[in-house]
Amino acid sequence: MANEFDDELNPADQPAAWKDMQYPWVFAGSQFVQDDRTGERYYQADAEGDLICVSNFPGAVLDVPIRSTDSNAALLFEAFTERIPPLGTPVTLILTPKLEKRADE
Repeated sequence: MANEFDDELNPADQPAAWKDMQYPWVFAGSQFVQDDRTGERYYQADAEGDLICVSNFPGAVLDVPIRSTDSNAALLFEAFTERIPPLGTPVTLILTPKLEKRADE
């Protein structure tokens, strides 16, 4: 629970300590799950909206290659909210894989 002394107790909470995440994205793929009530199979990322995550959610399509909490109450990373457009803003997201160079290139 946050309190007025958090910044003093945890120097990482100071804006000067904030930095961009240094981990690459990896394809996690999400998964197909079955609804116990209806028997219907569905793609978990579609149902839960966990497309690109930094918190090892089981439905994530893209994730970070490190162990990271999946508890919303104890997230390891925080967003730069000033870089996020307002809710409802139309955006186009283009995901391009970073290909490794071949030895003959």
